[in-house]
Amino acid sequence: MSQITICGNYGVLHLGQTEFLFDIEDLHLIQSRNWYKDKDGYLVCRYYFAGSQRFTRFHRIVMGAKPGQLVDHINHNRADNRKENLRLCSGPENDRNRKRYSNNTSGVTGVFFDKKRGKWVANITYNSRKIYLGRFQTKDEAVFARLSKEAELFKDFAPQKNLLNAKT
Repeated sequence: MSQITICGNYGVLHLGQTEFLFDIEDLHLIQSRNWYKDKDGYLVCRYYFAGSQRFTRFHRIVMGAKPGQLVDHINHNRADNRKENLRLCSGPENDRNRKRYSNNTSGVTGVFFDKKRGKWVANITYNSRKIYLGRFQTKDEAVFARLSKEAELFKDFAPQKNLLNAKT
């Protein structure tokens, strides 16, 4: 059993333990279908087309995504389906907005400490090519090099742009 709560300019759909956020203007979509959380954590509904059962994710409907287009959750929260958190993108752009790997020790993607040389290293992958940005005496220098290059190459899809803004 789902429940809806209105919180100012957005709504919350309560499905079990998960709360899905949506814009008030999309309330009619929430109310017009039966929604559930899929195995990947997305808000999904089932419908029938040409005699066969199909599924669609709420964020794709909200953004009007066409086949082949992807929708990126900017803050990585699959339950936040407000338009301010969604953007249409390509596959490579979506891949760029990925969380840090759990084994990352520097706290910044593309920065690590080279124990053999005693220096910090920064690199970045762009168009399937790894770009070496250099070795640095301090972690801050390596982080700044990585974040600056990331902002230059990825623009709005720079996954760590909030860290660059904090550094400057």
